[in-house]
Amino acid sequence: MRATIRNSGMPVPPGVEPGSARLAEFFEHFAEMPHRGSGTPNEPRAARLLSRWIAGHSSALVDILPFAVDLSSGAWSIAIHGTLLCLGVGVLWAAGLGSAAVHGLGPGAARLGWLGTLPWPYMLAALLWTLAILGSRWLMDCKGWNIVSFFVPNADSCSVVATDVPRPPMDPGYARQAEAERWRRRFQEAKNAGVTRLRVGMTHYDSARQLPAGKTPKFLLAALKGGLGKLPTLWLTILALALGVPLALAAFGLTQAAYAGWQGIVLSLVLTLAAVCGLVIVAMEALMAGRSSSLPFVQGINDNLSGSAVLMETLIARCPPAGDQDNPTRRFMAIFTGSEENGLKGAAHAARDILVPAMDVFGPDNVELVNLDTVSGGRLCVLPREVNFSGRTVGRISGFGTDFHAWATGPVLPVSEAEAALNPEQRALCLLNHGSGYGLVLDYADEPIPSCTDLSGVWAALPARYRKELRAFSIVSRSFDGDPLRRPRDYHQLSDTTETLFMEQEPGNFGTVAALALTLAKF
Repeated sequence: MRATIRNSGMPVPPGVEPGSARLAEFFEHFAEMPHRGSGTPNEPRAARLLSRWIAGHSSALVDILPFAVDLSSGAWSIAIHGTLLCLGVGVLWAAGLGSAAVHGLGPGAARLGWLGTLPWPYMLAALLWTLAILGSRWLMDCKGWNIVSFFVPNADSCSVVATDVPRPPMDPGYARQAEAERWRRRFQEAKNAGVTRLRVGMTHYDSARQLPAGKTPKFLLAALKGGLGKLPTLWLTILALALGVPLALAAFGLTQAAYAGWQGIVLSLVLTLAAVCGLVIVAMEALMAGRSSSLPFVQGINDNLSGSAVLMETLIARCPPAGDQDNPTRRFMAIFTGSEENGLKGAAHAARDILVPAMDVFGPDNVELVNLDTVSGGRLCVLPREVNFSGRTVGRISGFGTDFHAWATGPVLPVSEAEAALNPEQRALCLLNHGSGYGLVLDYADEPIPSCTDLSGVWAALPARYRKELRAFSIVSRSFDGDPLRRPRDYHQLSDTTETLFMEQEPGNFGTVAALALTLAKF
């Protein structure tokens, strides 16, 4: 008769040793959910399941951080921005040509190459509309707000925070304070009691929409989550310049001279191509984003229930049910963020409401952040930097990350614990045998990961004084199968399920999660 996981009645999946039974049970706890999609009712339902698991397995105190998100799942806002830009410029252009045909061009007419000549108010309106769309997308990346937010319905989301930092007495002043001030007071009282250091684990628990079938052009990938992206931003800027140059020429009375002779042919070619290519790129991006936002949500067992499972095991090790403190000067916090797949919203809110007060109270050198995202289906890597939606590199090369890598690859796991949690094949794939103990198979990369995790959301929400002081890194699994982004197995695909995590033919899937959970529990 096949063995079952404790208390669940679930048959033990292939490759699950007794020491990993609780970890497998955590995945089974969520297996009935079809997805945990951002902005859907399943997201807060998953948060409640997380809260109940924490209460039943640890002594950590649980807080819920609610916030509102739009229902775009990231991509809809990009689709709407692109559609508004193309329609707005097209309507203004047609109206300008119609006005010129009926009423004449008037003084200061502006010519845009072979696309025609317009009265200057219409050209100016097209330029201002383009700048407004570009500015709105920039605000979306940097501030989490854009003009589309007024028109897309909001939904409730939340992050789950579990920690061994005690709560202050619930007096009226504390109860009615803003979230950031409540945490500031909580940290200050912990510091007064002798706590000097806070270590934070972060991971997102929501799941994404399926990526469109076929190969998505790399320059459009940012649109699928709702970011700017380098190339679309470049072409938006070029479009703005193409509209601005005719206005400048008209303002200085140089239009006729600029379009005379061979230089006029060159100018016409350049401005026409710039305007047309800019609108085509934005239209392509809007079409791809709209297509993505209509696809179903995935179950997301690897991305990112795997990170949630590892962080949960770390939380239980740091805050065991008995409540014993192994180090009275250090506290631990686990933040399970919501709406990561919808513009990193949960991480941004947690950074403003929790990390900033923590860094204010304990100092930036005494707050450490470990972010976990998709820690199966590839080779684990420590990454202190990444490329955000707008194409900027965020984070920094930190001694915190290199120190962790040196420690984790050493003999940190006793032989008995490793053998109780991983079978021989998993140990060979996921652990380094030092004889006296095991270390984790783990890479370190100085170059930034070419995609976003919650670390980008944290960095964007921090004030400038703390951005370069943040001691943080992400642990992400990366594949080497020819994908330019090195995305792990089944990334944003309907095949990212519980069954594929426990496939007997791929022992490294669950083995990597179990190995990392063992290691972080010792850190």
